Amino acid sequence: MLDLVVVITGASSGIGAALAQKVGAAGGRPVLVARREPELLAVAEHCGPEALAVMADVTRRDQVKHVLDAALTRWGHVDVWINNAGAAKHALNALTANLRMELRAEYPDIHVSTVSPGVVATDFGNNALGGGMDSRKSPIAQPVEDVADVIFDVIEHPRADTYTRAGAQALVTGYFGAEDIGVAETQPPFASVPST
Repeated sequence: MLDLVVVITGASSGIGAALAQKVGAAGGRPVLVARREPELLAVAEHCGPEALAVMADVTRRDQVKHVLDAALTRWGHVDVWINNAGAAKHALNALTANLRMELRAEYPDIHVSTVSPGVVATDFGNNALGGGMDSRKSPIAQPVEDVADVIFDVIEHPRADTYTRAGAQALVTGYFGAEDIGVAETQPPFASVPST
């Protein structure tokens, strides 16, 4: 049984919705956060009796504070916070790493983790400001349930960094460890392979 209060941003669809349902089914107390109220409420109905839906735009600090206040009012604490809403992932990765290093000495029991999925089959592109592709049509898109499974495992077994796709960590290590990243970018999967 997962006896944890888990805040999940971007919970109205995709990875966030799948993870919220998994947390609720395991006996956790999911706090679902998103901008789209009808979709958020629909997901919350499938997350068990302890689910709390909070409408918020996580690009606004006052609304993030409102989410925290709502969770604290209901349960008095937050055990896990999942920054899943689609902002700038690279910036979030840097902030996560810095937070992990800053907290390590004084608060060793607080775990700060980065989970890096690749292309995931969601409708994010349809709802993103400025639009984007519908990744559900991509042949390489990973199912949201697979990504939710990895995140759930990180909640149960904290670790600093993980990827949701086999081989992704080796690919990233090779890219950033290359003597010339520009050359690495000319090779698959970064560059398209010309058809013969």
